[in-house]
Amino acid sequence: IDDASPGYASQNGGTTGGAGGTTTTLSSYAAFTSAVSGDKAKVVVVKGTITKTADQVRVGSNTSIIGTNSNAILENFGLLVKEASNVIIRSLGVRKVKTDNGNAIDILTVSNPFLHDHYKASLIGHSDNNKAEDTGHLHITQNNNYYYFLNVNDGINTRQGVQVLIESNAFVGSKEPLYSTDSGYAVANGNDFGDGSNSALAGTLKSAPYSYTLLCSVKVQSAVVGTAGQTLTF
Repeated sequence: IDDASPGYASQNGGTTGGAGGTTTTLSSYAAFTSAVSGDKAKVVVVKGTITKTADQVRVGSNTSIIGTNSNAILENFGLLVKEASNVIIRSLGVRKVKTDNGNAIDILTVSNPFLHDHYKASLIGHSDNNKAEDTGHLHITQNNNYYYFLNVNDGINTRQGVQVLIESNAFVGSKEPLYSTDSGYAVANGNDFGDGSNSALAGTLKSAPYSYTLLCSVKVQSAVVGTAGQTLTF
């Protein structure tokens, strides 16, 4: 539970979250905001749904936040990881949050979530206005993720000079599964683009600095759909 791998989160010494710290199980907003604050190692276990109309709850460094099962949900508020490191968020539902963004995030793995019913579920490197802050950062791995939105046209849009390595993905019903805007680049291997095609500019990122095992694209749908998301139970 307290180890984030594979992906970029395994780099720079790895990501262990609150391993070795105190464990707190809770079900209220007040207890949650208190438990995730500060930089001491800690594991916060969310039991049930916590509802609070609020902005974001700031999460300190060296923190693991884990949901006990599919009923562990944060509703009407989100999480802010700012000027913090070594954070793991796992098997936790988050819904009805305000839209927001983050800058200069680095060394991140997003794995096994079910992201649905929103057509802007993952925006990385959004504007030239943040070029000075973002350049040299935004090293992000996304793997085994299930994105679902009815009648969406877009898949992956690489932009603003970004280099993306895209391997063994399956796209269903996307007219533009992979394309470029504003000089974004991609290397694509072994993907199933469905009825669409890859129109992205050819990139140069051909490998990642960590090891991983790929699923064949024909196996992706059966392996990911139904298993991604809140599947942890304890």
